[in-house]
Amino acid sequence: MKKLLVLSLILSYSISASSKGLNTLCEELSDCIAKESTLTGNQYLSDQKLKGKAFSTSGIKLNKENATNLLTIVLSANGYTRVKVSDKLYRIVSKRDIRYQATPMTKASFNHAPNIKANMDFNLLSYKLKSKYTANRIMRTLRPFMSRYGRVTFSHASGILFLQDAGLNVIRLYKVIKEMDVKLTKSEEKRIIHEMKRERRKQKKHPKDSSMGKK
Repeated sequence: MKKLLVLSLILSYSISASSKGLNTLCEELSDCIAKESTLTGNQYLSDQKLKGKAFSTSGIKLNKENATNLLTIVLSANGYTRVKVSDKLYRIVSKRDIRYQATPMTKASFNHAPNIKANMDFNLLSYKLKSKYTANRIMRTLRPFMSRYGRVTFSHASGILFLQDAGLNVIRLYKVIKEMDVKLTKSEEKRIIHEMKRERRKQKKHPKDSSMGKK
């Protein structure tokens, strides 16, 4: 079993040095994590050795206000993300394993935007659609714009669309969902139901052809 590596929370450096930017302060991923921890009081742990680098122009200054957002960007660029364990405590995991993690869930609707921080932490959005028959079209539209490890699914029983992705992308994709979330007329619903039945029949007759192009 891999040992849980608790990352150091203390790093000595002068505040004036922050003017040099991430290219001198955070050339190694572990440096970025330690400095964000020092500035914000957040604590981090991981069960793997973290590898990566971060570079920027000298104009970027690491401070208490931007440290967390910058860290989530740096982690994401190196294939990692944070998952909250408790107040001020986070695990750092590979983004490819994010589907197995308990990410924060936020409810949203046409009239209520999600309350999500605009950073690269993963979030799960729960959105109640006006009509369940628009779900397939919405999901097909969302997928090309999702990140590599983003996921979307739909519950026909509850009429709720579930979208998991980085916070910045969830905020953006919420606007796409809202644009497509319309109340259908009875005739429109019947037409979509007919199309769905026709597609299912096609898949039964030609299962290999219908599966082409899917991930």
